[in-house]
Amino acid sequence: TVMVSHYGVSYLAGAMSQGFDALILAAAEGVHTLEESIAGFQDARNKYAGEYLGFPCQTTLHYLADGEAGFAMPDSAYRYITERSNDAFDYNEMIYPLIGGSITGVIRSLNDNDFTTALMIGMDVDMTGRSSRIPFSVVIRIGDVVQRYLNDWIAGREWPKHQRFG
Repeated sequence: TVMVSHYGVSYLAGAMSQGFDALILAAAEGVHTLEESIAGFQDARNKYAGEYLGFPCQTTLHYLADGEAGFAMPDSAYRYITERSNDAFDYNEMIYPLIGGSITGVIRSLNDNDFTTALMIGMDVDMTGRSSRIPFSVVIRIGDVVQRYLNDWIAGREWPKHQRFG
């Protein structure tokens, strides 16, 4: 088995979001890979969040749903981001979306609001072309891990039964 840890890349994303308030929007509580990503992002924010206009930057965690349905609720993600934007005069959070397919709702909300200064971190693939509000993406290249394994296997190198990367 191979596991790719998301802690490190989430830590990097959290460090890169300094100078912004941040929203971690997660699909559901208790999903191991999400909780690992949340921990990495929050750990970096605790160290690097910084200030905005003289006030400490805040980090908010919100779960979209009580179960795995949160991965497929773009309409709920759209409503949630739109309401946050409407409630704030200057909505300028960095959104870290751990919500699977629900991410389309966040993108649509950001693209629909010409006056927001909020940004979103792209997930899984390079999403920078989907919105001017996505400055960078978190990409886990599992294909590189599989290729490394196959090359090692062909070369006769052994791997442990369980391997963890990241």
